[in-house]
Amino acid sequence: AALNNRGLALRQLGKDDEAEVSFRRALEVRPQFPEALLNLGNILRSRDCTDAVLECFLQASELKPRFTPAHICVGTSYAALGEYQTAIDSYNVAPSIVPEHPQAWFGLADAQKHLGLFEEAVTSYGQAIRTKPDFVEATSNLSDVLASLGRADEAIAALNEAVRFSQIGR
Repeated sequence: AALNNRGLALRQLGKDDEAEVSFRRALEVRPQFPEALLNLGNILRSRDCTDAVLECFLQASELKPRFTPAHICVGTSYAALGEYQTAIDSYNVAPSIVPEHPQAWFGLADAQKHLGLFEEAVTSYGQAIRTKPDFVEATSNLSDVLASLGRADEAIAALNEAVRFSQIGR
């Protein structure tokens, strides 16, 4: 755990190369360390190492099936590859573990939106917003989906909420 924590500290300092070495050493000491795999995956994602990223996240989610961040990262990786149905399958695991996780609902909604599943996306964006009422990006994306469904009044109301929350955050 110490090497993983060292890697996290180095990453916060912007020392990604050293952080990567620390995460890799943590995995040498303990090959089945899901948190270190997740952190290594995040480093690799910043370097566009797509296959290695997905492998890290998949291993982390297999080693620790109730590790919500790993499932979200798997979903995000599949979405980045344009594999939205597989992303949906991954994102669906996370809310079953932690129903209040806004990023899980948001990722699910985005993948649904990309597949044209607008009604489902409305529901998922709504869940993201219920778990984090000031989630500007989810509220803005909800507006887009509502507009795609021809629900202009609701779309405008959602967009007004997004603008209101974005101004609060300044």
